Amino acid sequence: MVLLTLFACEGEPEPGSDVPDFNYIPGYSDACLPDYAGVDDAIAATAGRVSTDTFLVAHHFEICSDDMDSSCAPCSLDPNDAEYNAMALLVSEFDDWGSTEAQAMLVAEDVTPSMFPGIFSDALAYPWRHLLVHGTENAESFALSPGIANNCTLSAEQGGEGCGDDPEYRMALEALDAECTDYRNEVSGSFSSTTVTTSAPGDTAFGFQVPLVAPDDLRPVTDFPSVPELEKWLGSVPKATVRVDNPVVSVETSGDQLCGRIEGYLDPATFGSFLDGDDALDAYRDSSGGIPVTLTVELHETTVETEVAP
Repeated sequence: MVLLTLFACEGEPEPGSDVPDFNYIPGYSDACLPDYAGVDDAIAATAGRVSTDTFLVAHHFEICSDDMDSSCAPCSLDPNDAEYNAMALLVSEFDDWGSTEAQAMLVAEDVTPSMFPGIFSDALAYPWRHLLVHGTENAESFALSPGIANNCTLSAEQGGEGCGDDPEYRMALEALDAECTDYRNEVSGSFSSTTVTTSAPGDTAFGFQVPLVAPDDLRPVTDFPSVPELEKWLGSVPKATVRVDNPVVSVETSGDQLCGRIEGYLDPATFGSFLDGDDALDAYRDSSGGIPVTLTVELHETTVETEVAP
């Protein structure tokens, strides 16, 4: 693949009425955003590295559980099972740990405890960004970055003709750190188009934002012409920002597809304002004091658009 630059997008692709599944809403607290004054220099500085990367795109991205759409290996909600995922159980038991006040506040948003698993799934399926896993073979690290499906890909996924051999995805500028100098979610390890293995947990957190609103209130992506507009809306509704600390990544061939996992720890403070007491989440912690998280992904190799937006 020949890749030259990052894509500095001002707006979003037009997804139409039927959007592809399993994108996500990344956090932007430490991201390079398009209004950064030195964006052209930042793009130029990273062009050499980007040009050597191979990209995998997650076309399924879910909290690993025993009730997934993904055909990858499931996780269990039973703490006694080897494949136990505490995050999946936590999400399914909001009525056990959410305070009366938090539950009443969410009911006012037409959100009930039973909706929580679906709300988290909706946040991972929201058509804003795709997860890109990318790196250079034989390098000592790889990155987890947000990317954007271009209109050709959206058209093809919706039954249209697409654009032939045109690239499928664009590299979103917010893949860079706040200084716009390097990728913001890097993990030590080895990378290839069929195998990704972490050699040490990542130093930076990886995660996603969850607007705690009823499914009918999750606004169309076309309502938001830019990241700041999306962030403004997220700030106006109840939300949780899930930060997966010390992420460990694995991707390998499973039959005819690539299956992967992102594992790490969730800080219980994520749900601080919703908790029924400081010890409300103790049942989900392990000996480290954190809450184990397993996210599952299906991936395929893809190309990334090289043009820089005006």
